[in-house]
Amino acid sequence: MAEDIKFSDDELKEIADIRTSYAEITNRFGQIGLTKYNLDKQEEQAEKDFESVKAKESKVLQGITEKYGPGTLDPNTGVFTPSKS
Repeated sequence: MAEDIKFSDDELKEIADIRTSYAEITNRFGQIGLTKYNLDKQEEQAEKDFESVKAKESKVLQGITEKYGPGTLDPNTGVFTPSKS
């Protein structure tokens, strides 16, 4: 039977340092995953908000067109110019 070999303190420290480094890297990968997840959720919410604003815009423009007829509105001056039809 072979005799057991005891590693030196320096060798044990190097091994412990490597294990600690792997644990830290694994933790960082976890943090990156959570960050990606949160960004995906933020992007989904932004898309919903965008669609909501587009729907509101369409409804407002439809109401304006029904009230004033076709034309163009200068949002800076608030002046509506009917189309020449």
